[in-house]
Amino acid sequence: MSTDDSPWLRIPAADYEGHMEAAGQTAALRRLFSSVYSRIQPRRLAVLGCTTGADFDAIDPGVTDVAAGVDINARYLDIAENRLAALGRRVHLVCGDVLKVELPEAPFDLVHAALLLEYVDPAALFRRVQRWLAPAGRFSVIIQERLPGIAAVTSTRYESLQLLAGTMSLRSTDEVTSVGLREGFVRKSSEALELPGGKVLVQMLFEPLTALQSERAPRE
Repeated sequence: MSTDDSPWLRIPAADYEGHMEAAGQTAALRRLFSSVYSRIQPRRLAVLGCTTGADFDAIDPGVTDVAAGVDINARYLDIAENRLAALGRRVHLVCGDVLKVELPEAPFDLVHAALLLEYVDPAALFRRVQRWLAPAGRFSVIIQERLPGIAAVTSTRYESLQLLAGTMSLRSTDEVTSVGLREGFVRKSSEALELPGGKVLVQMLFEPLTALQSERAPRE
């Protein structure tokens, strides 16, 4: 699928935000991001698939000097820019395909990607993130776990979100962990969160194997 064909370009921001709230995902994603942000306390942060910028609400200006956001939908980024005006030059928003854009503000202490692996090649994303992370950086991933009997897209009154149903590829926690390992990352932690209706979100925190090997290397 080309970037121009992405269904995300046909989903109004108001529909997206309304759907996420109705499905219980807004609160869940905020909780998971806030947890990893507090844990890592990144001086430099990147959020991939940042949509309208809700994750940036958790940023502490006393902790984070640079925050970059990437999304394919320019209208979403316009909203993000307005809501983040108070953060000023700390925030850099980039419109484009996450597998193609450049982030000159790298390296980052934390790269966060929530519900993004459902739409991109996981191995390619891990390779991309490898280039953007600081040596001791962490990669936070949130996926929707593939479960029998649970629809990929929750049914709400925001029908435009059903455009995603034919393009999503749900991954299991084990699948993502295996892909990460092949691409040079080790999973350090995971947390599952069940939503109303039975959908389960899983947050995994990865670190590059090079960082782990460096920690274990004997000191002279």
